[in-house]
Amino acid sequence: MLESGKLSVCFGSKDLFHKQFELDENGYKNHDAWRRDFLAARNTDYFSKGAKDESGGNSSAIITRTDDGRYTIRLKSLTGIEDKHGRFIQIPDLIFPYKSALLDAAIEANHARIAAWTGDVSKLGARQSANIALMRQKQRDYI
Repeated sequence: MLESGKLSVCFGSKDLFHKQFELDENGYKNHDAWRRDFLAARNTDYFSKGAKDESGGNSSAIITRTDDGRYTIRLKSLTGIEDKHGRFIQIPDLIFPYKSALLDAAIEANHARIAAWTGDVSKLGARQSANIALMRQKQRDYI
């Protein structure tokens, strides 16, 4: 697979995907019953890896926290639906009751990182300031 340059990806879980080949053994009456479960599993998760140089996500997905403690996610539209839905799709008024403190910490750390790059070091902690100073010194030494 890697040698050919083709990569196989299965959203919804590999185990559930393979259950379609032995429907009776896996408790399915027919392929449509399996397909409903598979699509439900496939459509429950979304993952987007952040980027250090983006504020609040990456170029495809950005999350921000509003003053009332809710969140807004802005997703870049797919090429085929851009004409109908616009360049970005916004999902406002989201609440994440489970471990939202971790999300808040990640958003705040990103704001601090952006502040460091723009020169506003007043929002940085001591450790972050020291790391920025060290990186700047290494960059000067390299040049």
